[in-house]
Amino acid sequence: MTSIEPMGPVTPAVNEYFETLCEEVAKYPAPPQVRTEHHLHAGVYTRTLYVPAGCVAVGLKLKIETQLICAGHFQITDGTTTREFKGYHVLEGLAGRRAAAYAITDSAFSMCFPTKAKTVEEAEAEFTDEPERLLTRKEKKCQEQLSLEL
Repeated sequence: MTSIEPMGPVTPAVNEYFETLCEEVAKYPAPPQVRTEHHLHAGVYTRTLYVPAGCVAVGLKLKIETQLICAGHFQITDGTTTREFKGYHVLEGLAGRRAAAYAITDSAFSMCFPTKAKTVEEAEAEFTDEPERLLTRKEKKCQEQLSLEL
């Protein structure tokens, strides 16, 4: 793999682009299940998204530096540049970055960072100012509401 520059902070205009992209993605029928897996071990939080082929995953603005480990065939954009990747890649991200990925084949994206968090919720609040917008938080809220209705 050729070395690429770290994904840098987004400008307000690029952040607005991602918000518009979120609105567009939300207009389509629910895609095949995007699955999230969490690991908290040895002072590292790893959040892996498994994205089925044909789906778009739009990330939130991150307030800390992370590494993004990607596997599959996908396109990823930082809002200004879109690149296509095949195989396994480790990308670096600076604080303030945001990205979206389109999975050409089933793909996985693992974001990692050092943390002192003791729970997934603490780690989520550490990497974004908007943890309530995370898919896992929305899923948890729906599951809690469903159990109350039953």
